[in-house]
Amino acid sequence: MAWSMFATTQADRAVRSATAPKEMWFHKKIIDEKTGKVSFDTRQIWSLNDLSKEELASIQDTNGKVITVSNPGIFNNREDSLSNAAKQNRNSTNGSGVIAVMNPPTGKYKSDSNNKIKDFLWLGSSLVSELMYVGYDQLNNKVFQGYLPKTNSEKLNQDIYREVQKMGNGWSVDTSNHSRGGITASVSLKDWVNNQKQNGIAPIRKARFYGTATNVQNDYADVLQKNGYTYTGADGKTYNSGSYSIVHDKDFVGNKWIPFLLGNNETTKGACKGFCYSHSSYFAEVPEQYKRDKNGNFVTDNEGNKIETKDWDSYTKIWGIPKKGTDGKDINHAIPKLVNPNKPNGEKYEENPF
Repeated sequence: MAWSMFATTQADRAVRSATAPKEMWFHKKIIDEKTGKVSFDTRQIWSLNDLSKEELASIQDTNGKVITVSNPGIFNNREDSLSNAAKQNRNSTNGSGVIAVMNPPTGKYKSDSNNKIKDFLWLGSSLVSELMYVGYDQLNNKVFQGYLPKTNSEKLNQDIYREVQKMGNGWSVDTSNHSRGGITASVSLKDWVNNQKQNGIAPIRKARFYGTATNVQNDYADVLQKNGYTYTGADGKTYNSGSYSIVHDKDFVGNKWIPFLLGNNETTKGACKGFCYSHSSYFAEVPEQYKRDKNGNFVTDNEGNKIETKDWDSYTKIWGIPKKGTDGKDINHAIPKLVNPNKPNGEKYEENPF
């Protein structure tokens, strides 16, 4: 009796998250060129029509008529979803704005006091319902190929495709998908292509996956091939829309350790030896090395030494110290790489994931 009540409660929490009202936020990262000070301009929107002409012009100038959509993983509340959206897109893209689609967690997963023991207890209280939710998504993704009812996050992705379709004039969509967000992207596209006669072609230019629980080749690249979208690159040539993936070799979610349940994707070797938690250490660009205060000045310790940022520490522990390019900037070798469909048919893809 007690187990039945527990299971029912957990299932109800999963259903409530899957059917929560559609929610997306327009998230802009603003970097002061003189001081390096970073701030964010974030607001909820209900449609792409809520973007101003100036915002669309900024996107066009910096990102080439590409609307970038971010899909978060499990245990990501609004704050974490927005944070990952910024981490996993370039500053140029963040500067003109990224649309973060919310996929609310099934319960609380961390404490208000930043206490690790309390965090663990809160995480445990939501783990079963969260796994039920992602389990349903994965079942729809890998077994039913998108024919089961969609979650509202998946529906919202499709809403964006339709709006960009109507915009026409060369506008397209890039997606940035972390962890379970890859399943969101896969199911959205599979259902779309299943009903392509009424939907038309989804205007997806490039889809980037970071440590994803979907199999990028089988569950996305093959479907993107069927979708059949093409676009004109910056060089004036025509390309097929592409899928790109990065999975750290110690990342249990995107790895090949548990076929079917998880991603089963190709991996990229990192710097850490033995076990390390790499699932949250994906960056579109190498993070800034040193902390800055609210005025953009470097923060130092009592001896005058610059203090390194948490993101830099996370990046270097997982991926190693980056090499410098000829321009003196750090080179990020841990970016998503092109994933071809299983049966290429003369398609032409850009190697660059951005």
